[in-house]
Amino acid sequence: MLECDNSHSWRNAEPRKRPRQERSRRLVASLLDEATRLFSERGYHATTTNHVAEAAGVSVGSLYQYFPNKDALVVAVAERHLDEAMAELAELVPLLRAEEPDLADLCRILVTAVAEMNDDPQLDELLWRAPRTAALDARLDELRKIMVDEMVWHLQRLGDTSPQVGTRVRILVSSVEACVHDGRLIADEHATDELIRMCHTYLGPAAD
Repeated sequence: MLECDNSHSWRNAEPRKRPRQERSRRLVASLLDEATRLFSERGYHATTTNHVAEAAGVSVGSLYQYFPNKDALVVAVAERHLDEAMAELAELVPLLRAEEPDLADLCRILVTAVAEMNDDPQLDELLWRAPRTAALDARLDELRKIMVDEMVWHLQRLGDTSPQVGTRVRILVSSVEACVHDGRLIADEHATDELIRMCHTYLGPAAD
């Protein structure tokens, strides 16, 4: 589960308002771009709302129109990250169904995709520990469900008729998710290869 390691509760982390006009959307996108960069470069504690506003070339008052505090920025960056991950997964799913890879390739493709979605260790560990809003929880659950359903579909295609296949996949998805959000682990150049091997070894006997 995600944990909030900072002083604000998730109840204060909701955005103040959503941009409706194109100019406002560009402003919010710029703020999130700079927040993403600064959180990645400096970390959570060394980044302030003033830093983000200055980098985006706007007043901190303009930032506060949309984000009441730093935690709201973190949540918004996390939501955008999930949007991008969902879009990538939406493109990958039909390709996998068309290609019908064997188990080894399936594990390699999916684990590599997840690792590449989370390829900034410092930023990703921050987002993993972001304040949890109800909307963010729902998006995370949706993303996990798509991943689990896709792996179950392929395992059943490969002959896994075990009634526990869904449970095994959920355990695996949770394990891989925890590993790719461990900044120190995923920074290891061998980590992705080891995750692929873990996935193949865990699923192999039941699928063969």
